[in-house]
Amino acid sequence: MLSVSRILAAVSVLLLFGLTANKGYAAEPFEALVIGLEYPPFVSMKVPGYGKAVRALRHRLPENWQIRMRMLPSARASTILRNSDDWLSSFFPPREGDTHIRKLIVQGDDIRYSLFRRREPGDFRWASLSELAGSTVASTRTLSDSPLKKMFTEAGMTFIPVNDIGQGLMMLVAGRTDYLLTAEDTGFYYADMNAIDHKRLQFADTIIEHFPIIVYLNTRHPQAQEAAKILQ
Repeated sequence: MLSVSRILAAVSVLLLFGLTANKGYAAEPFEALVIGLEYPPFVSMKVPGYGKAVRALRHRLPENWQIRMRMLPSARASTILRNSDDWLSSFFPPREGDTHIRKLIVQGDDIRYSLFRRREPGDFRWASLSELAGSTVASTRTLSDSPLKKMFTEAGMTFIPVNDIGQGLMMLVAGRTDYLLTAEDTGFYYADMNAIDHKRLQFADTIIEHFPIIVYLNTRHPQAQEAAKILQ
């Protein structure tokens, strides 16, 4: 199975929040700066509460901890994690080998990640991805160098990078790709945004991964201990 951290990187589900406030989180107000990549309905300025992932985080924080959203492109957010120790927590996976990172689950394994196709009769399942050899699968460019792309190419499928899931969905509906790789909620979100009937789409019965919403705490940050007490 794919690791949770890699899946979070594939779907580009991206949040980074740094907390700047006085010590003693129970009494003093905190402001959580949340840096996110648009990936609705999980993280987005266009949906209520900035998306499901942000609402899940907000639900776990005390009322005096306020979230302030700041949306960034993935490259910029990656640079912050790579070159700065000022950040407290991230939903984007840090670099491998960092020993000062603590992983915490914000919400359980309720995100379903797999393939969409144009609706056909019968079930949409496979025992091995090699059964889909010779077909094309579209997903975001952030997966271009990922183990996930390798999994599909080794199965004999052609990976087509797209700028966003909305573009990939339109390609799927137009017959320009055989499959679209994304979270189930995200695919249907973009279907609604583009007035595409859900009956035209079929999400796989075979789920590639169920994954939770995870935060990665930077234990070098002065507020990490307080955050861990709240989120563990």
